Amino acid sequence: MASKKAIPSCLTDGELRFFKYEDGTNSMSRLDKLVRLQIDPKPYILYWRYKDKMVFKAKELSNEKNYLYLERIYDVRVGKPTDFELGPNEKSYERNFLTVVSGSSITNLKFTHFVYLGKEEKSLHAFSDALFNLVQRTKREEHGLLYHFKKKRVSLF
Repeated sequence: MASKKAIPSCLTDGELRFFKYEDGTNSMSRLDKLVRLQIDPKPYILYWRYKDKMVFKAKELSNEKNYLYLERIYDVRVGKPTDFELGPNEKSYERNFLTVVSGSSITNLKFTHFVYLGKEEKSLHAFSDALFNLVQRTKREEHGLLYHFKKKRVSLF
């Protein structure tokens, strides 16, 4: 198992601020979708928490997940999204996009987009590199029935 000491603090402390980018998001609703990305301490899950409790409740009622299992993440990308085109007013923050590519198989991929709200690109790149390395290490080290049983029993709250 990936040890607790080996998890970089940028993944567990939730210091970096993002907003979750969704198709059709307009500038007025972005502030409602402020999130903090974190990894649970075990590490099994990447999850995000909405700052606004009402948004969180609405997402829960619509059965939208606010987590991804690390074993299902295939890639972590920084920069311009490749699965859609940005509008003219969104080009200014294309360098701050964080895309997490996940799925149940390599042919069934889902792109989850976040936009980093900080000024330092180094922090975003450090976060994405640490997340990708942790995902790869978890995939190498964690497998078998016991891993899946522990993963299902993880409590995020």
